[in-house]
Amino acid sequence: MEAAGMGRWEYDVGAKYAFWDDQLLEIFHMPKGKNIVDADAWSQTIHPEDREAVTRLSEQCLAEERDIATDYRMLRPDGSVRYIRTRGKYVKSSDHGARYFGVNFDVTSDYEHAQQLEAARAQLEHDSRHDALTGMANRRYLDDVFTELINSESKHRDRIAVLHFDIDHFKQINDTLGHDAGDATLKHAAALLQDNLPDNALVARVGGDEFVALVPDAPTDDVLREIAKRIISEMARPYFYESQQCNIGTSIGIAVSRSRSSLGNSLFIDADIALYQAKKAGRGRCRFFDRAMREEAKRRKNSFDALLAGFDQGEITCHYQPQFDARTLEVSGLEALVRWESSEFGLLMPDEFLGMAEDMGLVAQFDELVLQKALSDMTSWEEKGVGVPRISVNVSAHRLNDPSLGNRIKSLNIPRGRVSFELLESAFLDSKNDVIENNLRLIDEMGIDVEIDDFGSGHASIVSLLEIAPKKLKIDRLLIQPVVRSERQRALVETIIQIGRMLDIEVVAEGVETPDHVSILQTLGCGYLQGYALAYPMNAAKTATFLSEYRANATHLKRA
Repeated sequence: MEAAGMGRWEYDVGAKYAFWDDQLLEIFHMPKGKNIVDADAWSQTIHPEDREAVTRLSEQCLAEERDIATDYRMLRPDGSVRYIRTRGKYVKSSDHGARYFGVNFDVTSDYEHAQQLEAARAQLEHDSRHDALTGMANRRYLDDVFTELINSESKHRDRIAVLHFDIDHFKQINDTLGHDAGDATLKHAAALLQDNLPDNALVARVGGDEFVALVPDAPTDDVLREIAKRIISEMARPYFYESQQCNIGTSIGIAVSRSRSSLGNSLFIDADIALYQAKKAGRGRCRFFDRAMREEAKRRKNSFDALLAGFDQGEITCHYQPQFDARTLEVSGLEALVRWESSEFGLLMPDEFLGMAEDMGLVAQFDELVLQKALSDMTSWEEKGVGVPRISVNVSAHRLNDPSLGNRIKSLNIPRGRVSFELLESAFLDSKNDVIENNLRLIDEMGIDVEIDDFGSGHASIVSLLEIAPKKLKIDRLLIQPVVRSERQRALVETIIQIGRMLDIEVVAEGVETPDHVSILQTLGCGYLQGYALAYPMNAAKTATFLSEYRANATHLKRA
């Protein structure tokens, strides 16, 4: 008993006193030697919050002449609290009457350990159901609450709304200011959502920059629309991360159950479909789900599947459109243009599938595939004795933001001075970005020229031209096409050409569709021309034939 830390006690029911051994006195923090203890003294050691329950149990055991077994808290004279386990055996004899023989022992460490385990379990359960960054519910918690809601008989399940939020321009914050700023942005967005949604809404972070609100007993569509508009307005207000002003927004998809029979997990899918439509409409908007959206989503899913299959089956290929020296009209280069030669849909242009590719996160893979095919075709043409000019290929912002881009390009062994990269979506180039700047430096070191595409359409600025110092810039076709009929447009294009000349940047005009375009652009001093007036895009085989015939004709004319 001493080794086990037990204290022994005896209680004479008739005498109303108890015997406690020295070890039990020590457990109760009482002086040793005073082993005869008044029966009431024991009850006074019990914690006030436990006293009534424990004394009632002891009285019941005594009345029923049965053993006692219980745990309780003890309050020591110094105010400390300990957990005591008591076990007593009821014995009745003709010689000594009724007695209890028992032991007490201190189990405080067991209780504290159990409490620690329970606290740890509760913390793990909390963490498994909440987002670590924002403290909001996560997808698991959201699903659990929704399941409980639809299985309940509460009237709140009659009309449930799901609002799906996507933070617009979040990636730009992450790419330009770093992940700490991105984390601050998510916390800022989470707080705005929590402040502007109904009190009974459960708001969950379900993805990188996506949030979902579950609203039981949802208000009318008009009220939900007003809530969404208010959130869009609040989210569009600039905020500061440290000293840097940040601008984001949000798009919102809303789905509402109209009856008990329409409840189900499809409500989340419907909200996601509505969110897609909101983003497609131009971002910073909200859309309510309707059945027509679901049909469109099915068609889009079929197109996605077909595009993935086409990608895997080698249906993504290149066509090439020649570029010409404006003075001599000699072929000066080729632009590689992606095409989808679909076995199901026929030949598809980029505007028919690149939007899908972007939604699927395949733009960078398309860029790489086009580059590889262009290099393969270049090698094949040269082996056949076809003279190949410089080839330009498009590079998206997605790929420029890939830290591994430099190593991937090095592995292709691109011949120096034979390939140019046309930078698309160059608005990103106006923001400081270490990844992009490092990739541009590596591209330059490998002897690959840089061109700015679609200049004048709002994508690139003079600042980016000065910082990047591209070899060429291409004037957007929307600026070129009106020069035939508009003196003002002609003057604007001439100004761009002069800017290029001042900065030692060669200028290419795209969208050259008529002989008048050719004549006017030659007069304006444009360096290079590209468009249907001179040559259409062609597949690899036709391009090889075109280059051979063009060179043969040029040689014949010179001899003549």
